[in-house]
Amino acid sequence: MASLREQLDELRELRRRRNLRKLVLLGLAVSIPFHLMIIAYLASYRTGGSGSGPDAGDGIEFTVLSSSELEELQQEIELEDAVTSELELDESMSSMLARLDDQIAAASLTELDVSGSMASPGGLVGFSDSMKADSGLLGSASFFGIGSRGRRFGFIIDLSTSMRNPISRSGGIGSEPELTKFDLAVRQFSQTIGRLPDYVQVYMLLFAGSLDSLKAPAFQQSWLSMNDRNKERLMAWLSERVPEGSTEPYKAFQRIFSLRNRPDVIFFLTDGIFDADVPDKIASLNGKGRRVVINTIALGGGADLATLEKIARESGGQCVRYPPRREATP
Repeated sequence: MASLREQLDELRELRRRRNLRKLVLLGLAVSIPFHLMIIAYLASYRTGGSGSGPDAGDGIEFTVLSSSELEELQQEIELEDAVTSELELDESMSSMLARLDDQIAAASLTELDVSGSMASPGGLVGFSDSMKADSGLLGSASFFGIGSRGRRFGFIIDLSTSMRNPISRSGGIGSEPELTKFDLAVRQFSQTIGRLPDYVQVYMLLFAGSLDSLKAPAFQQSWLSMNDRNKERLMAWLSERVPEGSTEPYKAFQRIFSLRNRPDVIFFLTDGIFDADVPDKIASLNGKGRRVVINTIALGGGADLATLEKIARESGGQCVRYPPRREATP
């Protein structure tokens, strides 16, 4: 990976130098014709008649060029060819840089996968791949220990009344004040998007079973690029949400699958039980185009773990229980 980074730095420095040279060549290409025009004007002034001024002649006939002027004209043509060559080389170099960026991103993800250095509750489960992401560089996201790669990440998070309940401290919170399930989900979401580069996009949905069962930020008309401004707006919006209602997630999946650009990965978190036909309905939505990886998080002991495992397994995703189940002691 260090070698890739060194190659990328060297190519970027080379492109910077070539851009500088290209600007110099462009300046010369513009300057030479301008100076030729000045020479032609002065020559016509000298040959237009004594005392008559530059307007005395009916026109300028300049059919013979001196050897020096011919040399300058030839240099102009050569400069134009050089500029064209530089532009072609720059495009080739840009393509090479993009490929190296992809390799570095993949190398970084491999390191995370092996070392488990991205700390999250429940430990790092591993990376589920969305290798058919349709455009742009891939990024990595880890939510409750499940790592995935992609360009667009959807988050479907439970906002039902039971999400007000505290989460057990046995899950690794330690001496911190007791958190509600929703507070923990928001904290994990904050950590997840905090690591994302700005070329990665996110779509956030909260679901419940009330009349207004789906909640999304008003400013989120489509996928949000993860620049600092959008991260701040998302967290401010989440801080004002209050869990209320039952557990009905299917409409959230309908919404996110109806977006113009499909997600590469969906993170689905719930603490409850929902209709038994929901996994089949989700699989049907997922089957109408490029497959989307769905990672599921069973938050607390009341979540339907078997159903969530089914959703994850059928999409090629991961399922994790939080807090992790303790091994029985003999």
